[in-house]
Amino acid sequence: MKKLKLTGRGFLIGYGVLVFAGLIFLLVRSMGPSGTPVQPPVDDSSDSSSTASVESYLESGTVTLQNSSSLGDSVSKSRLERTQNIIYVKVANSLVKPASQYSGIIREGSIKKSTSASGTPAVDFLVDISEIKRTYHISINGNDDSEFKAIYVLCPTAAELTYPAFECSDG
Repeated sequence: MKKLKLTGRGFLIGYGVLVFAGLIFLLVRSMGPSGTPVQPPVDDSSDSSSTASVESYLESGTVTLQNSSSLGDSVSKSRLERTQNIIYVKVANSLVKPASQYSGIIREGSIKKSTSASGTPAVDFLVDISEIKRTYHISINGNDDSEFKAIYVLCPTAAELTYPAFECSDG
């Protein structure tokens, strides 16, 4: 059996090919199914917009909660504005031609306030949007001072529906 001895130029070429193959692997691995770069998850602890498409929706529309005062001091003004914008993104993503403005009503009796074991405050409530005949379950975890902050716009359960069921995905 003959031993293969790589020295000098042969070693450098082999090493270069190996490094190049590794870079190609990392590049392909970081791409999504359509060949576009995969975006990292969104952290709501900053006020920056998450992606270009969400950013454009945030600039173009909102769902104004007409009776937002019913939340009291559970949600700060800045968190309320962010919540209204996130509701709009959920609505706009589900419609072919979304309007730039919708009015939502926080359903009476639906506000549930809680505190997690770690002391993080949370508030959940239902929003009815009559123009599009839809209801959404809103969950706001944390406040402006919390380390963990999240705003969820979720599909309603069958019991929470005011209007007929609609195609909805929490994903």
